[in-house]
Amino acid sequence: MNIKEGDMFKKSSDGMNFAVKKIVNNMAVLESQDRKRQILTEVNILKLKSFYLPLPPPYFQISFG
Repeated sequence: MNIKEGDMFKKSSDGMNFAVKKIVNNMAVLESQDRKRQILTEVNILKLKSFYLPLPPPYFQISFG
């Protein structure tokens, strides 16, 4: 799995969606959709799929009403 900036993940503990904002070496900065939270983690942790689940494109969510 090749992780790049802009990829989206769902945090398994609280269901919040995060986008990969920046990758430097083996570290990734994740930012929540509302831009109020940031998380620093290793890229290898994202590949495990136990803490963060990858979201398939398209990343936008449609809400009705």
